[in-house]
Amino acid sequence: MAPHLLVIETHPEHPGLVRVLIRPGFPDEFPAPEAPHIRYAARFDDIETARMHAFTALKRYLVDVDASLFRVPVETAVAAVEAIGLTHRRVFLDPDLAAVHGDCIERLVAEARRRRRRSDLIWQWIGWIALAWLALLAF
Repeated sequence: MAPHLLVIETHPEHPGLVRVLIRPGFPDEFPAPEAPHIRYAARFDDIETARMHAFTALKRYLVDVDASLFRVPVETAVAAVEAIGLTHRRVFLDPDLAAVHGDCIERLVAEARRRRRRSDLIWQWIGWIALAWLALLAF
C-alpha cells in the first residue's frame, strides 16, 4: 500500500479558500503556481482518521464538503492539522508560508494543544466525580 499524505493546497481559481485532501504519495516536483499550490503535507499513520480530525477542527470554515473547501487562512488550516493528536510527520511546508507565518503557526498549534489538554482534564475530572458518586450510592 502506497503511503498517503494529508495535503493543504490553494488554487488561483478559489481565492481565499484552501482544500484539505488525501493524496497518494507525493510528487517529486511541486506543481506550477497556476496549478493547485501545495502549501503543507503531512504523513499520518491513520490517514482517514487524520482527515476526519482536520475536518472537525475546521468545520466552522467549511464551504463545500464535496470539494473539501474551507474559507480559512492557510496558516490556520496548517496549525489545525499540526495540532491533531495523532502520530504524524510533516513532509512539506511551503517556504514562503514558513517565512511569513512560521511563528503564527507555532503559536496556533500550541494554543490548540493547550485547549485540548484543558478539555481532556475537565472530562477526566467529570469521570472521577461520577465514579465517586456511584461508589457513594453503592454503600
